[in-house]
Amino acid sequence: MKIGIDACCWGNKRGFGRFTKELLGALLEIDERNEYLFFVDSETTEVGDIPARVTKVVAKTTYSPVKAAAADGRRSLRDVWSMSREVLKHKVDVFFFPAVYSYFPIFNRTRIVLTLHDVIADHHPELIFPNAKSKFFWKLKQKIAIGQADIVATVSEYSKKEIVEYFRLPESRLRVISEAARPIFKTLPANNGFVSTLRRYGLVPGEDFLLYVGGISPHKNLSRLIDAFK
Repeated sequence: MKIGIDACCWGNKRGFGRFTKELLGALLEIDERNEYLFFVDSETTEVGDIPARVTKVVAKTTYSPVKAAAADGRRSLRDVWSMSREVLKHKVDVFFFPAVYSYFPIFNRTRIVLTLHDVIADHHPELIFPNAKSKFFWKLKQKIAIGQADIVATVSEYSKKEIVEYFRLPESRLRVISEAARPIFKTLPANNGFVSTLRRYGLVPGEDFLLYVGGISPHKNLSRLIDAFK
């Protein structure tokens, strides 16, 4: 089976990029039977850590989808068509979008799996979009993406519940794929190196502390997290 992947967010070092890299890296380790094609834009093709065993398909684009898909960015129809055309030419059996934000339409009968991480942009658009125009085009893209998807994947049972309620989708269309954390996130022994690291940051061994490794954005609601920790 030929499986196509939207790998345009491969170079993104934050959430969507990390999710894509770790999930697909693990999948490639256990699946030696299927053929994988990574569809990337002109800028992402310069990223050097794309796995050697996959076929890399480069679409000629003028602007990085990661930048264009930002709340204050935009993606040209020519670039969108360039991505869609490459998928059309390579005739994959299944196509996987790790996130909505780099979505582009699929024009053949390929089965589509779309990842919708949450509904924050729908519940709290004021925290995401700089203006009504950005909100409108996001809503439009998201509606088309969900409409095309055979399966909508999400990252938790809570997100699944929110998506079912907000978009009125049948639960049979949803699957939960847990977030893909890097292997470095694991329990470490409390040895001397660990203790010295705590002290370097003014932390006392044995006392509780909060470590946050995510992005600093309004919708992360960090002030509430700090209040809850206190």
